[in-house]
Amino acid sequence: MGAATEATAMAVEELNMGWYTA
Repeated sequence: MGAATEATAMAVEELNMGWYTA
C-alpha cells in the first residue's frame, strides 16, 4: 500500500462522482 493505492482510490471516487476526466 502507498501512493499508487491512494491515487487509484481517488480516481475511483472521482469516477463514482462523475468528475473523472481521463
